[in-house]
Amino acid sequence: MFGQLRVKPDVLKAAMSKQRAGQHLFAPSRDVPPGWPTTPPAKLRGSDALACGGLGGFAGFLHKEFRIHDYFLGRMNCRKFLREHFTLTAEQVTANPIFSAGYGGDPGHARWNQLRTAEGKLPIIPVFEQAADYLPTFSSGSSWPVRRPADIDRYEEAIKERGVRVLLLLLKKEGFAAWFFGLLIRVFGFRKKLGEALVGVIKDQLRLQALLPGKPKERDRNNAPCPSPPPLRLKALRLNA
Repeated sequence: MFGQLRVKPDVLKAAMSKQRAGQHLFAPSRDVPPGWPTTPPAKLRGSDALACGGLGGFAGFLHKEFRIHDYFLGRMNCRKFLREHFTLTAEQVTANPIFSAGYGGDPGHARWNQLRTAEGKLPIIPVFEQAADYLPTFSSGSSWPVRRPADIDRYEEAIKERGVRVLLLLLKKEGFAAWFFGLLIRVFGFRKKLGEALVGVIKDQLRLQALLPGKPKERDRNNAPCPSPPPLRLKALRLNA
């Protein structure tokens, strides 16, 4: 923790400066898909825009469509960045001999000038292909990959087994004790309940990003605060002089 808090002031100053473009983050963004479970923002940004952003970034392991969506979204965002943001003003083009000389095979900047933005800026790296922004249509019938609950249920057996093993490790049981406790867990149905509970949590987290149909349980989307711990009761100590 101390290592993470030790940051040089110059690094923080550079990160907050609007004049240091190299310090800025190129983050994903997209339109809000239909069925978003909470009050939708104007646009989805950051991990919310990524299908793989669910479950703390592990949702991509659950289905291939999540990974396909994020690949095409990254490509679409990059094209938009190169066309609209990674640009030069007309004065900057004139002042820089590299750009004022033009691109080879494009005399008079004919093709380059066709890419001029509404603000009159020209892209540093021109994308001459004029294809429209594209996201594939998934099995859900939209550009957002909504899966079925059955796609998550297929992992329940493996989750049960992993949950039991983790529990035994937390209890620090091994050898005969591990076998005995494992038997008790299975006999009394705890293994089944544990698996169902974990799968339920996974489904609920996916519903928070509309990756599964249905509404999530009522909770704050931004990590509801943990309940306050019970107050500590300190016994007064009588010190003998």
